[in-house]
Amino acid sequence: MGDAAARLTHEAQNSGDYVKAHLCEVSARNPGKNVMIIQHETYDGPDNLTGVTEDYDIEIGGNGFDVFVFDTGSFTNDGDMGYENWAWSGVGWTRSEDMRTVTFN
Repeated sequence: MGDAAARLTHEAQNSGDYVKAHLCEVSARNPGKNVMIIQHETYDGPDNLTGVTEDYDIEIGGNGFDVFVFDTGSFTNDGDMGYENWAWSGVGWTRSEDMRTVTFN
């Protein structure tokens, strides 16, 4: 984790803050790419990812998360919809009507 995210880790009040901080750090070092951070227990894995440049696990607030940096693909969150379970950034994304699936084109 970088210095900025590490500082936020010590100051954050909940895991949602940690997730947002890590998302900002990963997005900043990967301009033009899509980034997804999602809790292990809330999804069954990504669908049709292409152009993956980073794929790793982190622990935030005692929970395991997957971090992906990629070009296209989709994720469906079966858990809570808040930052405690997922966060993303990128270009050309849409959400399903039920808000549970994010597709990056």
